[in-house]
Amino acid sequence: MAPRFVIVGASLAGATAAITLSESDAEALVRRYGDALSVGAINSPRGAVLSGTREALGKALAELDSRGVTHRALPVNYAFHSAQMQPLATELTAAIGTIDARAPAVPFYSSVTGALGSAVIDAAYIGSNVRQRVRFAPAIDAMLEDGFNAFLEIAPHPVLAGSLTECAAEREAQAVVLTSLRRNRPERETMLLACAGLYASGRPPQWENVQGGLADPCELPSYPWQRQRY
Repeated sequence: MAPRFVIVGASLAGATAAITLSESDAEALVRRYGDALSVGAINSPRGAVLSGTREALGKALAELDSRGVTHRALPVNYAFHSAQMQPLATELTAAIGTIDARAPAVPFYSSVTGALGSAVIDAAYIGSNVRQRVRFAPAIDAMLEDGFNAFLEIAPHPVLAGSLTECAAEREAQAVVLTSLRRNRPERETMLLACAGLYASGRPPQWENVQGGLADPCELPSYPWQRQRY
């Protein structure tokens, strides 16, 4: 039997949509709907996700239509990162209980906090991740601030590459944005192109993993000069 927290009311009663508004404008939009609508994610300086009941989301999108704000419904039937998730977050946190969680040896940028930190991945952190908004843009902004300029989206198809590019453009930062795979593209070719992009940006790969072992270098033939007198 599937876990109960997957099939309770939030499953069919929710909907989400991507909108082109800043975080502050998105917050102003959802404020009048109370717990029926939330800002589920902040993906870029002008890209957010609304999450909530179908009725509330429908009204909000109709308002955006009247204002000429573009939006796109997402193909899910649940309102992740909204108030609907709070009972599930509470249940999930309790189900995980006390675990032997320790501070990570390598600090990481968290889309839960939106900053660099060494947060312990315990039950409370996981439960918060279910309920609280995804702070992707603040996390990327913190990385850009700290000098990171090459990003690889590891996914079956790029979803956040555009948001990454927008975050870099907002800061007028030169950033390389690559993707590991693309829909309907040869997998090995796409992976090797990503590898080449990382190499060109100064991140040499572990060649033995690419080639199956280091080979002896050889000299390429020189250019055959064509000499002609005039």
